[in-house]
Amino acid sequence: MAPLLTTDMDGQSYFEFQQYFRQRQGWKLASLTFFTLLLLVVVEVFAVRSMVPPVAEAILLGIVAFVLVALAALVLLHQALPAMRRWQWISTALAAIYGLGWAGLFALPLHGTHLASVALYSDLFIIIAVIAFFSYRSATYLAVLPVLLAWLVSDTVLSNTALSNTLLPSTGLSETHTFGMPEALIFFTVLVRVVMVIMVREYLYYWFHSSVWHGYQEQRLRLELANVALIDPLTGLQNHKHFDIVMEREVLSARRDNTQLAVVALSITPLRWYGMTYGQDAAKALVKRIGRVLRRGTFRPRDFLARLNGDEFVVVLPDTDIEGAKVVVARLQQLVHQSCDTVIHQRLKQPVVVKGLVMEWQPDVSVHQFKQALSTQLTQLPAQDVDTVIWQPE
Repeated sequence: MAPLLTTDMDGQSYFEFQQYFRQRQGWKLASLTFFTLLLLVVVEVFAVRSMVPPVAEAILLGIVAFVLVALAALVLLHQALPAMRRWQWISTALAAIYGLGWAGLFALPLHGTHLASVALYSDLFIIIAVIAFFSYRSATYLAVLPVLLAWLVSDTVLSNTALSNTLLPSTGLSETHTFGMPEALIFFTVLVRVVMVIMVREYLYYWFHSSVWHGYQEQRLRLELANVALIDPLTGLQNHKHFDIVMEREVLSARRDNTQLAVVALSITPLRWYGMTYGQDAAKALVKRIGRVLRRGTFRPRDFLARLNGDEFVVVLPDTDIEGAKVVVARLQQLVHQSCDTVIHQRLKQPVVVKGLVMEWQPDVSVHQFKQALSTQLTQLPAQDVDTVIWQPE
């Protein structure tokens, strides 16, 4: 399954992550193809043919030994590679190992083992190598170019040998003219393969890049929409929906780990009266200011701050008991007063009142029961013009 976009990824890191995922699939495909085709060559040489030149045996054993030793070294040393670029190094190494290993097979025809199937298998190997490594250009060409170069050299040597054996003195043709045509034809066929490799690789890469970019934009949009749905648009704090999700998660965590969990709810007055008196714009500016100071007062990584509605806020405090939650309430009350007392008192001639409710979750209480009790207790906070903190275990 392809990796999904996370909030800490930009477009470039997401593309590189997709490249890494695609290359990992390519490693498996290239490895399976190389060893399958190599096995077919070995079977043809040793099982089908009655006479095997000793040099051919040495070549095949040398290729197998080279590939296995190189792969073993890569497995042992890959952890020492730089983590940020490890997959590029692995792709490059695998492509070079398989490319050089397959190129070595073209030494077989030069030593009396004429295998027509090597050319067929080589075309198949080139096709699979392009498909396996196309998302990383260097690996693609390291897998393919050694094979094509060995093919060119091998066919050129064999052609020259064959033509020299059949050269007739009575033809009156010079040696250059006799050898020129086969070499040109061989070079042309290899060149066609090179061009085809480049074209297919670039087309696949263009398709891959477009597909990844389209997927990035789609997932980024979905992520942004999901974030918008969980964020209060006025303050930038989390909203009631996100609070419900976090409560489910934290209660499960507290029950599993047998840890404490406290929730602090704040009701701030007279925000509604301030909005009715000076307008919605002034009220929104004041709520934004309160959101900023409350965020400064909740600084542990797992502490969760949300706005429940107009003048009510809530803080989820994992691994915190009642006494610790009281400290948090006192700190938040002080921050709100420092930020809002002057503005509200000068305009409304009324004090700012921050009422706090502290509740501790108990293992025998469900999430629904806890939230219901929290909502009920908030509506029953005493209507007095002084700061109040009420605490009780659920």
